[in-house]
Amino acid sequence: MLIIAGPCVIEGEDITLRIAQEIRRLADEFPEFSFVFKASF
Repeated sequence: MLIIAGPCVIEGEDITLRIAQEIRRLADEFPEFSFVFKASF
């Protein structure tokens, strides 16, 4: 299963990196899923 996740709009570097780190943590915890980080600007 492919999961595309991330903020709708990039609001700043700090929050964007925190979201990306959490998605990475989830990807490590659930290797049976494919995660893609996506954000718009």
